[in-house]
Amino acid sequence: MQDANQDHRLARVTGATGAIGKAIALEIAQQPGYRVKLLCRDSHKAEKAVSEIIEHSGNQRVSFDVVDVSSKESIAAVAQRLKKPVHVLVNNAAITPRYRQSKQANRMLTVAFAKRLREHGVTVNACHPGDVNSNLSNKLGFGGHESPFDGARTPAWLATDEIGQRETGKYFEHKQMRRCRYGEDSEGVEALYQACLAF
Repeated sequence: MQDANQDHRLARVTGATGAIGKAIALEIAQQPGYRVKLLCRDSHKAEKAVSEIIEHSGNQRVSFDVVDVSSKESIAAVAQRLKKPVHVLVNNAAITPRYRQSKQANRMLTVAFAKRLREHGVTVNACHPGDVNSNLSNKLGFGGHESPFDGARTPAWLATDEIGQRETGKYFEHKQMRRCRYGEDSEGVEALYQACLAF
């Protein structure tokens, strides 16, 4: 049975004008009781993405906020405008060099934040969206054989399913929990977290 509080759940998705991000936002918008806010750098692309998501989902509660997630000031400005709680945050926006360390770092920081936020009732998990033909996968040297909608399935499921609220500090692929050796490196996780604090 649908919880009445579900009507007030707010999901925010970064990088939501990209192939996977837009598909994730659409997948969440199609779930009953979700409002979706796209976090994007380009307002023109964001307006188009919002229109497409509303058209395909039938959910009128889709909007956007302009933010540059590479800028502390821009992130702080968005945070200051928050008037209601955020129930789901999908950190989809990313860039990466061919050495792929940023993806490993994401998994490690997932463990670091999960440890620190657990006592506040916040869960933090990481997942792999699959081999999608996107700008990011092309920069990593992959052609990508899956569609953005294939790639959106695991992130959207993790964001809206009970397992994402129950588990924390975990890594998922194809809707399955997987072992992550990077996240198991507790010394490396702590060193990375401290390095990020100094940024």
